[in-house]
Amino acid sequence: MKYRHIFYLLAINLSISVSAKAKESLPFDFSAGYGSLTSGFGVNLSLESERSFGFVSLGCQYLNSSDIVDICGGGLGYQIAPFKSALEHSIGISYGNIGKGRNGDTEYGISTNYTYYFNEINNSGFWVGAGYQIGPSNDDLDEFFFNIGYNF
Repeated sequence: MKYRHIFYLLAINLSISVSAKAKESLPFDFSAGYGSLTSGFGVNLSLESERSFGFVSLGCQYLNSSDIVDICGGGLGYQIAPFKSALEHSIGISYGNIGKGRNGDTEYGISTNYTYYFNEINNSGFWVGAGYQIGPSNDDLDEFFFNIGYNF
């Protein structure tokens, strides 16, 4: 329950601090969604270049119907659009929370992904993608996943 409040406060703080005017002068970006780019249901703050960005994220893997969040944690990663002429397509790698380990704690692992940006990689708009994650000790966490979200 404590993590839910921290998560919501961080999301509100990030969305307020990244205004449209600030976005014009700073190379920072803010996204919200689900997947490896946002550590589950969560948010990320990224530092952009022309064709790529590095990010830190905070999120929870599951949001239960009883308003309880589960398997919360953070992550970091890197996305790049490998073709200068096709900035809608990116590939990336990240390290972050990927599920619940055998002892019930949050498990961290590595994931790779492909993401499609409907309005190019560093512009506001929706994004979708898919990837594969690998956990260190629990084979049940090695699985495919989807990314979906919005870049503000």
